[in-house]
Amino acid sequence: MALSANAAAAQQLLLTADGTWENGWAWFGYESPAPDFGAFAECYSGEYEVLAVQLSVTGNGFQDPPFADVFVWDDDGNGLPGQVRCIAPNAFLPPPLYPDWSTFDVPVGPGCCVSDTWWVGFRGVWGGSNLGFYIAADQNGPNRGCSLTNIAPGLGYPEGWQDVAVRWEPTQALGIGAIVGPCAPVAVAGAHLGRSEGPLSVRLWKREAAATATGRRWGSPRSTCSGAIRSSAG
Repeated sequence: MALSANAAAAQQLLLTADGTWENGWAWFGYESPAPDFGAFAECYSGEYEVLAVQLSVTGNGFQDPPFADVFVWDDDGNGLPGQVRCIAPNAFLPPPLYPDWSTFDVPVGPGCCVSDTWWVGFRGVWGGSNLGFYIAADQNGPNRGCSLTNIAPGLGYPEGWQDVAVRWEPTQALGIGAIVGPCAPVAVAGAHLGRSEGPLSVRLWKREAAATATGRRWGSPRSTCSGAIRSSAG
């Protein structure tokens, strides 16, 4: 499967949170060992092509370089993130200083097709006793999401995928969404594609995908808003 002109035209945002943030959660680097301990995730369902993962973040002004591995997971059959379907490594997500929040769309396609229940999220790629950013937490919105974090062994909490309230506070949904479109078949060699490249949005998406492959910055944040933050030590 791959991104098509139809997918670009029909894309939509899946977001359980209400877009206002009352708090933010983060693990320090030493609490987030690879490949995915310290990750955060939200679940969605339906048959789509995941074009990008949307993350809303803030910072405290003392963070490490704010890189993150961004994931799309299949469900493991037990209501938890399972096999990695797509990954965008080392996404650069520079946060504003709290109380502002920025929202980034991190491309994970083309070809990231999902069905049934699936998960999107990230793991911070930072070291030691530092962190790169806080993920937004909607604590009083009307919709209840999944809001999980993958807790590493030896931290004094139940390990593995747990509700974020095991470590922090009850959360309706995290600031983790997905931009999706219909999953279209890949064009095969020799098929007649015509002369048109398709809508400008498709050409721009291809350019952005090429930039991400070289490790360049994702671009400007989409929006800002306000809230509060809490690290794992808070």
